[in-house]
Amino acid sequence: MVEIVPHSNEFGARVLSFNLENISESDFQIIHDALLKYKFLVFDNQEYLTAKAQRDFSLRFGKLQIHPETPAHYPEFEDVNVISNMKDENGIPVGLYGKNAEVYHSDVSWGKICNKVTFLRAKITPTVGGDTWYADATTAYDDLDENWKKRIQGLQAHYTYLKFRPWVPGVEDKSEVFADIAEGSIHPVVAIHRLTKKKMIFANEGHTDYIVGVSKEESDEILDYLFKHVDSEKYRYIHRWKPFEAVLWDNRALHHRATDPPEEDRYLVRTTVIDDYEPVEEL
Repeated sequence: MVEIVPHSNEFGARVLSFNLENISESDFQIIHDALLKYKFLVFDNQEYLTAKAQRDFSLRFGKLQIHPETPAHYPEFEDVNVISNMKDENGIPVGLYGKNAEVYHSDVSWGKICNKVTFLRAKITPTVGGDTWYADATTAYDDLDENWKKRIQGLQAHYTYLKFRPWVPGVEDKSEVFADIAEGSIHPVVAIHRLTKKKMIFANEGHTDYIVGVSKEESDEILDYLFKHVDSEKYRYIHRWKPFEAVLWDNRALHHRATDPPEEDRYLVRTTVIDDYEPVEEL
């Protein structure tokens, strides 16, 4: 039985002590529908969940993303990522952890096809720090006044992985992979969720660097307003990680951000699911 307890404002919910290994189709559908309704789900007591089991569960949502930065790859699976500030005995990072993730973003919004779902599971957590912030970019759009909705209607923006990244570890500057990363993508400022039919502010501080077809001054003004609006406390949930917790979230409905790397060790395992379509504003 899947027991789901919504947060008081229904932004997010907690799934109580549920085994994600080899779940039935009916239980998966309950989790899938809850994700669409609440935008993210917190799972407790996931100490039994292996990287393979996490990968298998994530594949129920679709094809997994292979992260372009090779230090992020899990030893056994290139489509499973390690998020960590730890280093091995040779001083080499065991995972990906950068300052560039400390601003709100939607995973791989810089790609031509973005990520629809992310699943992040904690194995080692610090006593202080290492929180993840989530912002309800769907309700943030709903709350815009009509003048702002009309102003940003139809606008397209450029999204890039390199906005806060001067280089990409493990990727040669002259490679085709780097060329695709450097090019970025053009997506709408507002995107609609194909399943819920709800719109979100898709432009995000982490990956969106300018709006197409307007002056730099107007682009900066619009993006600055939208970024601050999404970052309002009323749309925010701060997740303070405990060992063996996991969070499943919908990138088509919210933004997320890391916080300052903690002094203590932190090790999380991540899978991200590639969307089936490019972002659009209208269906």
